[in-house]
Amino acid sequence: MSKWTSWVNCAALSCFCALLVLGSVGCMGKSDDAGAVTQAASAPADDSAKSGEIAGVAERKVIRKAELELQVKSLSDAQRTATDVAKKHGGYVVSSERRGTDAARDQRLRVVLRVKADELDTALNELRAIKQGEASEHISSEDVTDEWIDLEARLKTQKALENQYLEILKGANKVEDLLAVQKQLSDVRTEIEKLESRKRFLDKSVSLSTITVDFERPAPLVSASFAAIGDGFKQAGADVLNVGGATLVLIMRFVGVMIPLICLVFLPGFYLGRWFLRRVGALKLPVDAEAK
Repeated sequence: MSKWTSWVNCAALSCFCALLVLGSVGCMGKSDDAGAVTQAASAPADDSAKSGEIAGVAERKVIRKAELELQVKSLSDAQRTATDVAKKHGGYVVSSERRGTDAARDQRLRVVLRVKADELDTALNELRAIKQGEASEHISSEDVTDEWIDLEARLKTQKALENQYLEILKGANKVEDLLAVQKQLSDVRTEIEKLESRKRFLDKSVSLSTITVDFERPAPLVSASFAAIGDGFKQAGADVLNVGGATLVLIMRFVGVMIPLICLVFLPGFYLGRWFLRRVGALKLPVDAEAK
């Protein structure tokens, strides 16, 4: 009977151990399933993040610039046309520089204008239409996508750091801790302002293209007019006055230098020479008398 009891106890213990093993295996299976579910749930999030990044990079950030040299009949008309082109295509005139003021010298005009990037080609065609002679142009493009993405990432990092410092600032109790956190916060905000300023500059440069136009009026082979002749006489008279004045100034400077030189060097030298000659002559007379 005792043997039977001991055998039953052993069998019960074996069953209990088997149940424990099966339970642990089941738990491991459930944990593996949970991990698989978690990975499956996180995979779409990663894919969406990557797709968002790719979508952001797909829109390239390109800065376009154009330089034109055009010969035109009238510089004033060309300036008005350039201004109208800038306004028509959503831009503005940055600067306008005219070289010379009179009819004989007013031969060049430089206008710098900005237009919408997607309307650059149309604006260039309208400017080319007013040329009257030779023309040259240069169009360049600069891809700043990588710099723009880098600025965006750095901005996110700096703003996250700013939020961390703000949380630390709320829990700071000591004065030195407050000052230290405020200094770090000020540095971070300064960096954020620099990054945002650069990002705004890139966005503006990408959205508005720059056109630099040099208008030139061909110089005539012969140009003569009563006004030009009068200007020639005026210029000749001015040249005579300039040369005469320069000569007079040169003479005055020469005299101003020579007078002190004569008084301090030549006159004492002259009188010293005369005295020396007289002295030598006075010594030679007795010698000649004795010789006779």
